[in-house]
Amino acid sequence: EKLKTANRICVPEKAIQSRVQAGALHCDLVAYGKEPDGPVAAAIGWYAPIGSESAPIILFFDSIGWHKLAERSIEFFLRRQREDGFIQNFAGYQLETGYVLWLIGEHFRYTKDLDWLKRIERNIKIGAQYLIEWRRRNMKPELKGKGYGLVDGKVGDPDDFFHSFMLNATSILGVKRVAEVMKYLNEKEAEEIEAE
Repeated sequence: EKLKTANRICVPEKAIQSRVQAGALHCDLVAYGKEPDGPVAAAIGWYAPIGSESAPIILFFDSIGWHKLAERSIEFFLRRQREDGFIQNFAGYQLETGYVLWLIGEHFRYTKDLDWLKRIERNIKIGAQYLIEWRRRNMKPELKGKGYGLVDGKVGDPDDFFHSFMLNATSILGVKRVAEVMKYLNEKEAEEIEAE
């Protein structure tokens, strides 16, 4: 019955077809929240949600048409967003802000839900601003050739705070998606963010 509410993904190979269907049910099973409208924790196994690893689950929800579940899963992170825009839910990892902003952009691409976008406009703007300011803090002359203009932080279990590709790629992608969706809310602000 649950699968009947999802878009059908049909491939000729039955084993792959079964895995897609089982994957949808598994992801739904580990997405915890109060029905029908509360935020949903798209968990990653027995670990709490983390922007980087929950992102594929949330995108899968959108890809099979479970848009409300995807939105509620994004809401989980937005409820944990700090006043300065930073999003952190898991074990001191610092890469979640970029991932969540990217997810917001992808969700909007699927749904074109302008009312939802207006409701979370502040979250979007402060998240992008946090990443932009983080980058600016790393635009010091002494960092030329050593991470100048790149955000630095922890992306995994080891306490390695450095200018990693993963952290910067997802931060850039998050800011880019914010610029894209802001065109629907404020063209001038969208241009300023795009310039960054």
